[in-house]
Amino acid sequence: MKHHSLSIFAFLCIFSLTLAACSEPGQSPSSATTHTQTARSSSTAPIKIEQPQSTNSSIQAVPIQSSLSSVIVSFYQELEAKNYNHAYTYVDSSATLSGHTVTEAAFTQTALAADSTSGPINDFTFIANSADQTQIIMTITRTTGSHYHAHLQLQQEKGGWKIGQIDII
Repeated sequence: MKHHSLSIFAFLCIFSLTLAACSEPGQSPSSATTHTQTARSSSTAPIKIEQPQSTNSSIQAVPIQSSLSSVIVSFYQELEAKNYNHAYTYVDSSATLSGHTVTEAAFTQTALAADSTSGPINDFTFIANSADQTQIIMTITRTTGSHYHAHLQLQQEKGGWKIGQIDII
């Protein structure tokens, strides 16, 4: 019984730290206003937007711009389909991956390595920061069952939106 209680306590600690790591500085995860966009592997699946209630009444929830969500969904659908060259078209030419400027060849090599190590992407969801909807937190699931978060920063260009920063594919 003591071992079981310790396991539950350890799980709750790790879960709490994970939530805290993905919240905005100075905000608890439950008080942050976010927008969740869900995309499934099927291109015919509907996209769902959730608008949680904020504990701060001065913050208004607004849906994420469709042009932003379109870039994000298209980028991850291309990665899911292993169309790395086409996925790279959604990435700015001066974009950084893990803090380093990334070329198309380096991007493709990194995506191939991730697929080889953890299996291909088979599901993804994202949350946009309500104060700055260009800051995105992805939750990515791979066929091996691994789940992780990627943090993206989108930037506007003449032709629309591009990914300017990403920390992990």
